[in-house]
Amino acid sequence: MTDVLIILFDYLGTFAFAVSGGLAAAEKKLDLFGALFLGFVTAIGGGTTRDMMIGNTPVSWLQNPAYFYIIIVSVSLTFLFTKTILQFPKALFFSIRSESVCLLLLVFKKAYMPVFIRPLRL
Repeated sequence: MTDVLIILFDYLGTFAFAVSGGLAAAEKKLDLFGALFLGFVTAIGGGTTRDMMIGNTPVSWLQNPAYFYIIIVSVSLTFLFTKTILQFPKALFFSIRSESVCLLLLVFKKAYMPVFIRPLRL
């Protein structure tokens, strides 16, 4: 059960960060390709850096194509409904981004903390 929740949180965090990248592209009036690029960098950039620093290769999004599809769908929907989305208050987006960080920290704690925490040997 907890593994399913971890995966769900990871996907939700990826979705929220991809939407954030898509909105940043919309504010700069980029085309769909630019929005997809920013969405990918925003959604998987931090996780890729983390995986490479701890030696977890290939990186997680290359092992699971669901990340690719989540980013494509979320950025495309953000690109199509930008005018509607931008009518929401900015505080809502800050809240979503901060919740995404919390979700991904939970994923990090569950999946990667055993790499960093080793038992003490006296």
